[in-house]
Amino acid sequence: MTPRRKNLLFWAVIVIIAHIVRAIFDNWFFTIIALLITVYALFKVLKFDGSLRYRK
Repeated sequence: MTPRRKNLLFWAVIVIIAHIVRAIFDNWFFTIIALLITVYALFKVLKFDGSLRYRK
């Protein structure tokens, strides 16, 4: 398994777990936490992939 695939799989599992916990507790606090985890995971995946490189 390539490092890119491992990274994608890891963050996908983290996001799925966060949204399952949000669905179980179903209040505003867990909704905000799940959204923050989703945004952070997207940022990490894009950064790992090289899509967030700064260009001059």
